[in-house]
Amino acid sequence: MHRIGEPLVWFCLQERLCASILVLPVGEALRLDRQNSKRKAFLPFPFFYVVTYVINDLNGAMTPSDPPDLLNLSSRLHRLGRRTAEGVDTVTREMELEAEPRWFAGLRLLGEHGPLGITEIARSLGQTHPAIVQLARTLDVRGLTRDRRDSNDERRRLIVLSRKGRELVDELRVLWQAQESAIEHWTREAGVDLSAILTSLEALLDREPMDERIRRELRRMDYEAVVIQPMAPGEEDRFAELNRNWIEAYFDMEEPDRQVLYHPRETILKAGGQVYMARLDAEIVGTCALLKRDSVTFELAKMAVAPEAHGRQVGARLCDHVIAEAKRLGAKTLLLQTNRKLETAVNLYRSRGWVEDKVPPAGDHYARADLPMRLELEGSTLA
Repeated sequence: MHRIGEPLVWFCLQERLCASILVLPVGEALRLDRQNSKRKAFLPFPFFYVVTYVINDLNGAMTPSDPPDLLNLSSRLHRLGRRTAEGVDTVTREMELEAEPRWFAGLRLLGEHGPLGITEIARSLGQTHPAIVQLARTLDVRGLTRDRRDSNDERRRLIVLSRKGRELVDELRVLWQAQESAIEHWTREAGVDLSAILTSLEALLDREPMDERIRRELRRMDYEAVVIQPMAPGEEDRFAELNRNWIEAYFDMEEPDRQVLYHPRETILKAGGQVYMARLDAEIVGTCALLKRDSVTFELAKMAVAPEAHGRQVGARLCDHVIAEAKRLGAKTLLLQTNRKLETAVNLYRSRGWVEDKVPPAGDHYARADLPMRLELEGSTLA
């Protein structure tokens, strides 16, 4: 496989700038936002955080100090690429060369490494297969290239420079040398290695695409927006309602449920436990109980999240809060009982370090509980 060398990078500058990291992700972020009408955050802000983290990965290079500049980065990159291309195009016409700057990367690649297949050219230039097909068609119409069958594979089409194309490439070499030198001086004046920055940004997006970065930031924003407080007098009914709704949606209410849900102060608080309420925008959207089994053993129980808050990190926030509170109270072990078909909850517990426990916790046992779990808190890095 042919790969473009560092000198050829400059001929892809316009494409790399104009195919900026910010255009499609905004559309993706807006699509995500429309899916959740309850989300109050204005989308450009998570987008701002995402791009900040991408650029901060470059060890401080190009780190913006002004949010509006970063939110406008897409337009600025497009404008920068266009101005660069317009300058090259002006000099190309002054030199009376019958070529367009957008052909340069392909022509030089073919001149140095051809003949090449469409896929090889697309991969080397970092462009899409359809874009290279269009370029090959244009160069063919101008008489600069021709097709040739691969002698090792008759099904494979190779693109090779024609005699006219080779002559044009020879004429363009002086312009290319001057173009490279001008761009290098330009970026040196700015105090940045633009090629290295673009390469790093592209590599970071290969490692984690922008849509995944946006989703991660939206999750973080949701998580931080959840407020956890102990249950206050008068909130007992909401504690019972949230739990009753999910239990009846999947199972049947059992007597231990009724004892805990309808008498939380007697069964939980007076026994040394606690009930926590989760709020989003001042609305109670989740709850969880911490039951005291003995001086060093507690149990996470009665975690519930309102349907309208699903996907808003309420469960994760409650889970982490209960772990932190159990540690504060001196617990060494945290237990829970759940059901295997509650996959979202089970995955959350496993992500926090819970493992399956062969022995169900002492005390109330539920017929639906087919998965007892245990979290050893000593040595745990969780808050």
